[in-house]
Amino acid sequence: MSFRYLLAPVPLVVGVVGRVWVWVLSAVMLGAMNWMNWLTLALAVLGATLGVFNAV
Repeated sequence: MSFRYLLAPVPLVVGVVGRVWVWVLSAVMLGAMNWMNWLTLALAVLGATLGVFNAV
């Protein structure tokens, strides 16, 4: 099997994962300022992640 076929869907996957990571990193940066809200942070990240995958 050629690697070219394996890498074909990579740009799409990277695009989706990139969007998710932007949400995650943004949430982590905000959460780092206030560790007491880690549960709210986790729920926000989960909601954003599910929202991105539902949009795709």
